[in-house]
Amino acid sequence: MDNFENKSLSNDTVFGNCIHSFVIHYVPAIIVGIGLIVNILAITSICLTGKVKIPTYTAILCLAVSDSLALVTRLARVEACAVCSLLYGEELCSGNKSRVTAVQTISSIPSFMTLHGSFCHVILLAAVRYVIIVHPLKARGCLTSGKVIGFSGVAWTFTLIVSSVYGIACMKYLEGLYEGKANWFMDNFEVIDIIMCFYLFLVTLIPLLLFHIAKRKVIPATLTYHVVRMNRMVIVVALITVISLFPLMLRNIISMLGLDKFTQKQKVIFFSAIQFIYFLRHVVNPVLYFWINEVLNKKRNYTKCCQHPARD
Repeated sequence: MDNFENKSLSNDTVFGNCIHSFVIHYVPAIIVGIGLIVNILAITSICLTGKVKIPTYTAILCLAVSDSLALVTRLARVEACAVCSLLYGEELCSGNKSRVTAVQTISSIPSFMTLHGSFCHVILLAAVRYVIIVHPLKARGCLTSGKVIGFSGVAWTFTLIVSSVYGIACMKYLEGLYEGKANWFMDNFEVIDIIMCFYLFLVTLIPLLLFHIAKRKVIPATLTYHVVRMNRMVIVVALITVISLFPLMLRNIISMLGLDKFTQKQKVIFFSAIQFIYFLRHVVNPVLYFWINEVLNKKRNYTKCCQHPARD
């Protein structure tokens, strides 16, 4: 009886480890694959249908490109052990925690950069829609797809500047790691992450709310459908922003306050959950900004055709 119970416990442990390994290593790759397909299909659809000439769709295209890059760099961050083994060989990486940590730290830089770029392009899209609704005459004469691409270049330039600050912090962290002595960056990197999360909150939510308020003032209250749709969009975007950033901020606050009493396995699960949320954000963006809009437009056009059938 005892042997049977021990075997059952052993089988449960093996099964649990298999599930854990599958979730940690394969689920991110599956989510990234789905995200890349959704984003690439959005890019292809915009290009092939000629909608790339429309400023709003150009902004959506730029957002889809940034989300695709963010998915790839985030996957490299999550699979740092695999990347380390690929670069240095499995023998050098297995059991060498400092080398894996170095790869994780370095991969955090492009990961943060593309995440920041994605947030900037959400604001760019909101700005384009603001100009079209609030200043329609100026939009017709001045706002072109070429200018939207130019503004996208400005967004990436700004992203590079901000990311360089984060990159310097990462390099200082690595410097202390290789020298074998703790420095300010090693002791306070949680503070840096919290500041960066808080910064992303502000740089995203404040412009979104300001653009939304400005659009509400222009759109007549009688256009109930458009007002409700705008309100829902702002709420959803705000929720996605909060949900994607809050878990990382919470983890760093817990660690900074010395309340981190989790086991290593629990830490890995928490870290993986945070990364999954990031992944899902980049998958949801093209669905939210492009595919749902396409479905609603087709539904509206179909309704119009049914209400006003063509006469012989």
